[in-house]
Amino acid sequence: MQNEQNDHCQIIRDEFKLLDRYNSAQLGSFFVRYKFFSTNDLAQVLSLSSRYIRRLKERTDISRTRGRKVSPKPNINTVPDIKLEPGWDCGDWWRHYYKLYGLRILVKITHLSMKTVMKRLRTYNIQLRPKGSTPSNHPCRNYEWLYKHYVELDLGSVKCAKAAGVSPDTITSWLNAFKIQVKTRNAPKVGKTYYNPHVGEAACITVRTS
Repeated sequence: MQNEQNDHCQIIRDEFKLLDRYNSAQLGSFFVRYKFFSTNDLAQVLSLSSRYIRRLKERTDISRTRGRKVSPKPNINTVPDIKLEPGWDCGDWWRHYYKLYGLRILVKITHLSMKTVMKRLRTYNIQLRPKGSTPSNHPCRNYEWLYKHYVELDLGSVKCAKAAGVSPDTITSWLNAFKIQVKTRNAPKVGKTYYNPHVGEAACITVRTS
């Protein structure tokens, strides 16, 4: 059964490689063909971030909700409780907290504009990371913390994001990086396997890439 599942995932990967990712028609057909997979499941199968999969879906009609208004999602990012002590504005402070939290969280901590924060980083010769990247040595970006909070305590990606001071998409990308199964809305409890009855047993919804 595991071999059949791996073969099925490899077929999806091979098909995805042939897609023109700027062709909305091809992308739409691909996502419709595998609509029984959630965004997180596809991200794990293709070894990509769920944020990138969601961005591809936005190029088609897949992610659009018709017939009803969709309220904007609230910003659930929480600001770490960091007090700005006298003399905080120095190279060591900016270097330390930029490495931990990144640009957007620094804007919230300092109550400065994005432009001002970027200027301060350049002043202290701190190289900016590429847009969309997350701090690689964030204190919560490790297997032990993620497994304890996400699996053992069953907090979910939103509560884990609040605890870590990052976005749920970042938590999901960390889970994928450490090969921790991302739970979907209708997923069963950890350790159980279930199948989509419409596509047969070979297409297991809770897929693993390892």
